[in-house]
Amino acid sequence: MLGLGVFSLVQMGQIRQAGLTIERINVPSIQLLDELTADNLRLRTLSYRLLVNREAQDETLRLMDERNQQSTRESERMIGSIQGAPSRSWRPCAPAPNGPSRA
Repeated sequence: MLGLGVFSLVQMGQIRQAGLTIERINVPSIQLLDELTADNLRLRTLSYRLLVNREAQDETLRLMDERNQQSTRESERMIGSIQGAPSRSWRPCAPAPNGPSRA
């Protein structure tokens, strides 16, 4: 009976360690994907707004640039927190050489 109790305690410790690993590694990744998806949907909405309403083009482009910058900052922060250090391998896309096209 004592052996079964010790075995159960060891198993519960291993289960707890697995739960902590999931909490530390997987949950932040899921949160990052959720935030990136939400940012992508916001940018898509702004793109549709730009297609529909040409009069507010400058304002929409400004909002898109702000959201892109905010998304980049948040992504870098989340990736750094997941990896434990700031990421050096991930870089955002370079802006167009002449800025956004206003055709």
